[in-house]
Amino acid sequence: MLRLSALLVGSALLLCSEIKYPQLIGSLYRAEFTTALSAFPRNWTAYIVPAVTLVVSLAYTAFQPWLFARREQTRRVAYLVISLTANLGIFGYFKYCDFFITSFRDFVSTIGWGNVNLLPLGILLPAGISFYTFQSMSYAIDIYRREAEPTEDFMDFALFVCFFPHLVAGPIMRAHTLLPQVTEPRRVTRNGWEDGLYLVLLGMFKKVVIADNLAPMANAVFNQYAAGQGGEISGAATMMGVYAFALQIYGDFSGYSSVARGISKWLGFELAINFRLPYFAVSPSDFWQRWHISLSSWLRDYLYIPLGGNRFGTWLTYRNLMITMLLGGMWHGAAWTFIVWGFYHGAILCLFRILKIRDPKLTSHPASWLHYGFRALVMFHLTCLGWLF
Repeated sequence: MLRLSALLVGSALLLCSEIKYPQLIGSLYRAEFTTALSAFPRNWTAYIVPAVTLVVSLAYTAFQPWLFARREQTRRVAYLVISLTANLGIFGYFKYCDFFITSFRDFVSTIGWGNVNLLPLGILLPAGISFYTFQSMSYAIDIYRREAEPTEDFMDFALFVCFFPHLVAGPIMRAHTLLPQVTEPRRVTRNGWEDGLYLVLLGMFKKVVIADNLAPMANAVFNQYAAGQGGEISGAATMMGVYAFALQIYGDFSGYSSVARGISKWLGFELAINFRLPYFAVSPSDFWQRWHISLSSWLRDYLYIPLGGNRFGTWLTYRNLMITMLLGGMWHGAAWTFIVWGFYHGAILCLFRILKIRDPKLTSHPASWLHYGFRALVMFHLTCLGWLF
């Protein structure tokens, strides 16, 4: 709730400034002002400023001149690798360093090699690092592929990377979509204000009314299982807790995303839809076209397809799906539960591909509303099973 309130306050400050001091943030200063304000919603996280500054500076200053200007393919590849390695290094250090230390220590202790005196470093995770590092990497890859034009203005690039509304829960924006909105003059229309207000209220409803009210029900069930008292809970109560958690997590993520889109409309930006009724999906692939769409499309375009996609045979397709979903699970958090969750979703994606090969009718488009409802119900429960991890 704190993050949501900060988003709203931050956007209100910017809106008031646009109204009262239009000469201050005209086309010349708008990117600088918005970029500076982008630090506001996360000012309680000490590492956000050095982390995002490092990502932006490395991506723009150190690598851009060579990555995008040189014609020598070998050097372009080398600088792309350096850029991606730097982003992944920053991302991995902050998010996974302590996780790998504790995992290695526990593994050594489990196999009987003695106690290893390794202590976590206590690294604070900068808010939004999962989003702005991936956005920076997509920028580098798109420019390398010549699918987008590089910006010559550092502040425009900084705003593209750390534009504050979408750093809480996405979406992960692409250079060809967001950069033109950063560089071009923006004007907020009455329809933009009204659409933005609708999205903000919708997001608040999802977060405050749905997610926050279902959280106690879900927590009560999961906490009892965590305490080893699961046998005291009836099957019906367990199912209600699982359903509550499924709706809670959707309300959280989708709510934040709706608020981000609404605030962006107030500021003259258009962010992509990130959730599209995911619990009405009829297959795993359909689910990932509806749930966290910007992340799933990012993983598809920058990981799954470069690995080979489905172009090199059945088994390599399964391998690529599993790698993609495992890394997608790790993106969500530094814990084995997220890795297992990614493995689970990779497995059901592979399973449905096997079913599609053996009997295409089982996975074809539903022929009737009854068929659609049945398949959506099955997929919803498969998704709920994944939330148990």
